[in-house]
Order: sequence, then structure tokens, then C-alpha cells
Amino acid sequence: MIKGDYSVSYKSLSGYTMKAPNQTTFYVQDVSANRYDSATHDIHNKTFTYEYKYDVLSALTFKYYIYAWCQCVPQYVGKEQGGYIECVPSTTIGVSAISASSADIGKATRITITKMDDSYTDNLYYTANGTKTLIAENVSSPYDWVLPTSLFSLLGSSARSIPIRLSVETFSGTVNLGTDVVDINGLAAEADCKPILNPVLTILNPQDTLTGNSTTGIVGFNKVNVKPQASARYNATLTSITTKHNGLTKSGEDVEFDLGNDTFTITVVDSRGFSASVVKSVPLVNWFKPTLTFEAETPDATTNACKIDASGSFFNSSFGVVNNTLSV
Repeated sequence: MIKGDYSVSYKSLSGYTMKAPNQTTFYVQDVSANRYDSATHDIHNKTFTYEYKYDVLSALTFKYYIYAWCQCVPQYVGKEQGGYIECVPSTTIGVSAISASSADIGKATRITITKMDDSYTDNLYYTANGTKTLIAENVSSPYDWVLPTSLFSLLGSSARSIPIRLSVETFSGTVNLGTDVVDINGLAAEADCKPILNPVLTILNPQDTLTGNSTTGIVGFNKVNVKPQASARYNATLTSITTKHNGLTKSGEDVEFDLGNDTFTITVVDSRGFSASVVKSVPLVNWFKPTLTFEAETPDATTNACKIDASGSFFNSSFGVVNNTLSV
């Protein structure tokens, strides 16, 4: 049932003014449903406001037939004047109100529904990208709704959110009384949408016989190939891929470095401005090239001999399988 208050100001109908100072019957009739209510009022030389209260089953806009019936002096007996008046509610009547806040996709937002009448039934929907989807029927307030992860696939390449319209349809029995809506945003959190990195580091010209495997590099001897293997998510595109090693930064999806230490930092940025960074390392041997310096003294005057001192350094350790040795 729709419970509404409607006020109609009545003074005369079609130019007819009551002249007798006695009681006149005043009728209001719902034309479409053939239901009517009536009351007797003194409308002589005054404006009477008739407040019509009725449980209406069908529509939100009502059309009534109003007429006056005179039972006064003989010349006016049976005299009737009438006309139609249409009552249009200034506000939505009977429809429950909805409110909610934006939330991360995959997380919950609390939906509040304020009922106009406890007997009403409320069905909840969301609309995204032009598609309306049922959330639940006959919901109670508050209702915690988890924004579906399928919304990720609707994001634009640079968008960090997607507009969502929540709507509540109010029913009295099987009669749809109307809809109230609220617009929120499904937010793309960086933790959920940032690019994916799965970098692969490859030792070039590996010395398996020395180190025992092809994944161990020798500092100052081997080169390393870096493939970031980056991918953007949910319709985004990659805008930047960089790898930093030993103080040098290179851009691209396939880069090489002279091995200087065990750390490689790979960073990628997508079209939403979201970034991901991974630090990778390789097992290595801290070998270094041998060094040698000479110092010679002035020849001895008696023996004509010259003393020469040689000094230097070398990698005095193992490569993993083979120990490094030095021959002088």
C-alpha cells in the first residue's frame, strides 16, 4: 500500500458558486479504480482544503473527480457541478532511500536502506558499464556488499576507479513502487592492480668447470642477461621498464650487464601510474684480476747487482669446484 497525503484547494467548480448557507456534500472520487471517499463540509463563500488519505494500490499519480451537490432551496435541488483534478506527489512516495560509500574492488561497502514502510520489500542492484545486475532480493539494512572482482576487467587503461550505480527497487506486494539510486566508485587499489614482475637472470658464458654450475657468475668475468618479464593488469599498459645494477640503469625488456655484484633491481610502471619493483640476485664468485707492481733499487757499485721487489694480489680462494692458483 502507498500511504500518501494529498491536499486540494477547492472554491468553485466551472464557475459555479454555492449560494445557499446550508450544508453541501463534497465528494472526491478515484476515477481509475472507482473508489471514492466523501465528507460533508460548509463551503459557502470560503476555500476548503480537502485532505485525501487512501491506500493506493496502482499508481503514484492520482486523478480524481470532484463535485458538489446542493440540497438547499428548491431552485437548487439536485444541482451538481464537477470537474477533474490531478494530484501529482512532489516527492517519490513509498520508495526506500539508499546510501553507500565508495570502496575498493573486492572489498565491502556498507549499504544503508531507509524504508518508508516496514511492509515493503527491497531488491538491490548494481549497474556498471551499462549492465544491471541483481545483488540480492528482500534485503535488510544495513547490507554489506562486496564489490565483485569482475569489475577489474571493466577498468580503463588509465582509470583507477569505475563508476557504479547502486539501486533499490521497492515493492508493495507485487507492485513496483519505484527506485532510488546512489552513485559510488569501485576503486582500483595499487596492491591489487600493480604490474606483475617475474624477472629471469641468465649468466652468459658460464664457467661450469670452475664453479660447478651454469647459474653462478664470476665477478669481472661474466656478463648477465636480464629479462624482466613484466606484464600490466586489467587493461593497463606498461610505460616504463628499468633495471639497475652496479650503479648503472638500463631500460628495456632484454638488457645485459657486466657482473659487478649480486644485486639487480627491476622496476616497472604502468599506464595507471602503479609500479612494482623486485630485487633479484645471482650466486657469484668475487674473483678479481691479479695485480703486480715492481720496485727496483740502484745497482750496487761493487757487484753491479740490482735488487727488484715484486708485489701484488690475487684471488686466493675457490671458484666452487677448482681452487684458484698463481704462477710467478
